[in-house]
Amino acid sequence: SQGDRALIVLWMSSVLLIDFAGTRPATRFEGGVGSGKTTASKLITTTLYGESQHKKSTEAANYSDGARNPLLSLDNIETEQMTEELKTFMLTSITGIAREKRKGGSDTETIVERTRCLLNTQGVEPLAGQAEILSRTFIIRFEKQKRGNFLETKIVAEIKKNRDLIFSGLFKRTSQALAILREGGQERAMELLYKTLGDHEQSRANDYLALMYLMLLAGDTKEDIQRSLCSLRPEFAEMITSLNDTSREVARESNPIATCLGAVFKEYAYALEADRMGCTLKDGKSNVMLFRERYHLELENENTIQKVLARDLFVALKQISNKFKLPFRFNSVQQFVQRFTNDMDVIRQAGFEITTSQPRKKEPMVYDIFHK
Repeated sequence: SQGDRALIVLWMSSVLLIDFAGTRPATRFEGGVGSGKTTASKLITTTLYGESQHKKSTEAANYSDGARNPLLSLDNIETEQMTEELKTFMLTSITGIAREKRKGGSDTETIVERTRCLLNTQGVEPLAGQAEILSRTFIIRFEKQKRGNFLETKIVAEIKKNRDLIFSGLFKRTSQALAILREGGQERAMELLYKTLGDHEQSRANDYLALMYLMLLAGDTKEDIQRSLCSLRPEFAEMITSLNDTSREVARESNPIATCLGAVFKEYAYALEADRMGCTLKDGKSNVMLFRERYHLELENENTIQKVLARDLFVALKQISNKFKLPFRFNSVQQFVQRFTNDMDVIRQAGFEITTSQPRKKEPMVYDIFHK
């Protein structure tokens, strides 16, 4: 969309201001085969480097490139490719924190690896279960369209031909944005974002979004800049709202707890239906009895679980994830409870009403869950 095009340009063109932001949000281009996400990556990397730099690489190469290059673009990154090493690299790049490791051949010396770059990935599917990464990622949806007379090689050649002029404009706008920043523009922009959008889905990246806003204002008159720092420009607000809508949808559809909860209710509904049709098991047990034995859950009906303990819910979701090969990476009740509490709003958006209660002090929390 036109708004997403502007978002990509502002995100990329703010790269020279990267040291003014603690969070450096990644971009993720998602779409089916032939939707143009790889082409878009080629265009932005060609603009920065003079040639296409989207790639597949090792962890060591990523850290090396991320320390000296302004932008890394990783091609065909799907959930299957999200190793622990890649997750760590992406988080260190996005948050700006350092990774420390032992120096080869030494028992005492360490090496600190720190990236100073923006990160772009492309893929077909959402990165399921990567909440810490997705909450700091601008997700751009690509849709396959008729190409018409779009000739990639010609466009790339035009970018190369005009690259000096593009960079001249980028440096000039950056100097103008720095002048606004020096007068407290970044803080004012962050306050404006919070005042207008509240605690939105991408609020963790408000410091970088503020820099993007300053780049948008660069070149305006002082009067226009002051007005825009008092009231958020509608086109920028719409841009972020659209980004939040996409983030919310991806978080809702890819949340592992919501997915497994839905599977539990569906499995119970199948058991009820099988018993209604008289399909008893060989040992005479009903399908509902087998469900209770397997998942250790007592459902009020096919839409309601009442007064369930976290440990019982954890066991049930772990069982259902194993049966249907669903992503559920939690290995302890405590870990599950922390993520369940953190993701509560997303799970509710996925179609669940959840209430918590504590019968007595020092007793475990219990949950009532209704599937809409």
